[in-house]
Amino acid sequence: MTNPFDNSGENSSASPFNAPHPGQPAGNPGAQYGGYQDTNGGYAGYQGYGGYHNDPSQTAKAGRFEAVESLGQAWKIFMENPVPWIVGTLVYGCLAAIPMLIGMFSMIVAAINADSDPDSVPAFPMGGFFVGIVILVIAISFLQLLIFRNARQVIGGQPVTVADFFAFHGIGKMFVVALLLGIAVQIGGTVVIGSFIVSFFGMFAVAASADPHTSIISSFQKSFDIILANFAQAILLFIISSLVAMVGFLILGVGALVTVPVSYIAIAHAFARATNVPVMQRA
Repeated sequence: MTNPFDNSGENSSASPFNAPHPGQPAGNPGAQYGGYQDTNGGYAGYQGYGGYHNDPSQTAKAGRFEAVESLGQAWKIFMENPVPWIVGTLVYGCLAAIPMLIGMFSMIVAAINADSDPDSVPAFPMGGFFVGIVILVIAISFLQLLIFRNARQVIGGQPVTVADFFAFHGIGKMFVVALLLGIAVQIGGTVVIGSFIVSFFGMFAVAASADPHTSIISSFQKSFDIILANFAQAILLFIISSLVAMVGFLILGVGALVTVPVSYIAIAHAFARATNVPVMQRA
């Protein structure tokens, strides 16, 4: 499918810094020495970031998105090439589940032993459970950021492969944002509604951090701004995507291999719409 979007809408105005110096011939000085190609095009010989080239000093007004459209597009994107999404979700899901299961098993064994000899209960079970929580948050953070990064790629019309889920270049900032969000959700979980509030207002934070010009703090701010500008649609997207993911876990956990990536892709698509990033529309 060809991308219906072209570059006709990009800012093509010349930079005031491109004026020639005395004694220098007119033209693009960057092209003469293989330097910067254009303010929107990245380095010469390399592709730009495809819509993520806004001036960081300017705060763009959040655009609009439709929750149902984003969910529908997410399903079509997933069905185009489901294998990478399934493999990535399976690998990082196992990394998250195995330590948790070991920690829970240790606590069950310790509780059984406590009935017979309370003095024999070791300190390891609680420590093991805590380590399991940490690994869970890290694994989920990796899954989130890799799905969002790859979704950003495929939403723009570029293919995604299994290898993309194991390529870790340029994910440092995204990992910090995803990790901070995961920790905040866990802390918010001490209050029943706390984790839902944190998850809701941070829904677009990881997707926002994929923008190379967006800082860690700005990623959370951008998520907050988009949600305020699309409050009703954001609530609808949050509820439906959460329910979709939960349904997958109810089907013996296997369904989550489909529903989890679909829900994340939907959020990434909504973010692209809200930030006016070119989107390849699936029919």
